[in-house]
Amino acid sequence: MLASGCLGMFDQEGDSEVVDCHENPSHQECFVPVITEDDCTPSQIFTGDYCRAMIMPSSLSYGIEEMIISSGVEIQPLTPSFNGDGPQNWLVNPRLPEGLSLNRQTGVISGTPGAPTNMAGYAIIASNSAGHSTSIIEIEIVAPGPHSIRYQIEILSCEIGRYCEIYAPLILGGDVESWEVEPPLPEGLRIMEDGSIQGTPSSLGDSNHTITASSLAGAVSTQLQIVTLHEPPYALQYP
Repeated sequence: MLASGCLGMFDQEGDSEVVDCHENPSHQECFVPVITEDDCTPSQIFTGDYCRAMIMPSSLSYGIEEMIISSGVEIQPLTPSFNGDGPQNWLVNPRLPEGLSLNRQTGVISGTPGAPTNMAGYAIIASNSAGHSTSIIEIEIVAPGPHSIRYQIEILSCEIGRYCEIYAPLILGGDVESWEVEPPLPEGLRIMEDGSIQGTPSSLGDSNHTITASSLAGAVSTQLQIVTLHEPPYALQYP
């Protein structure tokens, strides 16, 4: 594109004279080339002053390489980072698990995962006219984990040498895969697969314990106090 300048030069009878472009803007010497975005090709980027060659995206990353996420729980959107010029197209292979999607304009991955799936790799490809860059993310969808547990009582009172138990806690959410007690239960007591605690304590004590229920999707805890006393006296007689 050409635009009018301020001053120009023209040669008449071998002499160069200054052209006043304000008075004679249509003179050929009064036009200077001006580059606009329309002058750029699809493989070029307009800088505001000129067209330059487009740079391919590189070092594509989502900040993670592996995700273990819960079915039915919306994920925090994953935003890509890269070097070079912006991608014009985004693709993923194979297709993301049910409930997850790749934004074809921004490359953001978001959604609420559906049914559980095994760990698998997904290649996200960002491309423009100059080339492409790829990032691979391993994704596994697991059943939702527990989000609340509560025993019927807060204090378990036992007697030394006698069988003692507390029933399984009320569990809200998904299935529990493992149990952990910190600090360990008093000697003679143990936690069962359903979270119940049973056994015969062998020593006196008063202790507080954190009971944690865990799964691949997460963990949740509750507190329990265990008090072990002597057996109360019975058949007391006075002479």
